[in-house]
Amino acid sequence: MLLIKGFAIGSANIIPGLSGGTIAFVTGIYERLLLSINLLYSRKVLSMAFRLRFKELFDAIDIKFLFLILVGTLGGIFLTAKYIELLLEKFPLLFFSFLFGLMLGAALLLGKEEKVWDRETFFHLIAGCFLGFALTIVFPEIQSESMFLVLGSGILVAGAMILPGISGSYILLITGNYERMISAINIFDLEVLSIFALGFVGGIILFARIIKRFIEQSRKKTFSLLVGVVLGSLKSLWPGYVIPDIVLGSNDILAMSILILGGFVVALGIPLVASITKK
Repeated sequence: MLLIKGFAIGSANIIPGLSGGTIAFVTGIYERLLLSINLLYSRKVLSMAFRLRFKELFDAIDIKFLFLILVGTLGGIFLTAKYIELLLEKFPLLFFSFLFGLMLGAALLLGKEEKVWDRETFFHLIAGCFLGFALTIVFPEIQSESMFLVLGSGILVAGAMILPGISGSYILLITGNYERMISAINIFDLEVLSIFALGFVGGIILFARIIKRFIEQSRKKTFSLLVGVVLGSLKSLWPGYVIPDIVLGSNDILAMSILILGGFVVALGIPLVASITKK
């Protein structure tokens, strides 16, 4: 079951609109995963590592759990990436239409679950919207083949992966690295993957404790800001924005509408499917 849950987390992380953190949350392993990650660089664990007390070390960090989740996640990423690249190449209009609906539904669902639609969190929601919109303007201006951008993307994706409701691959879309990373996974480009992995590991270490503290101390305001960021950055998924020089006919508009609605419905149905799976 842990391998299956890890596979679901990996597959979700590769699809913009689905969040690995959300999958971990609804399958009941989120808090255990966050605790295990935080333990990796605690004083107690680092002391055991330096003293070569590996048996105690593995017991302390829940090594079997982390290993199975990691293997499942990697399997989900590498297997799903092949199909994503095909969709990007053959059906970009339909693919991004579905993702737009999926991300919109996921943001509204997260907002409903965390009760962010009130006066107390209104400022954070609006601030998040402005921040998200700004990201869609700033990142396209700095897109390049630079490995520093790949490293930075890895750090940001790690933070997004830890947070329920925020899609790591959506961060890649905003930063202009999504198609590049999908291609790197499929052709196993070690240079790009290793730089991204370095940033990802650094991001996990950087964000795991910070995010845990923010959620514990200001959960509602934190999620209000995040929902705002997602809503404000939806521009980066709109097919007319993503696909250059697109000319839409009536059939295209109809197909877009159906796929957007389909993605929206799928996002809203995730908690229902998860609750059935738990039973």
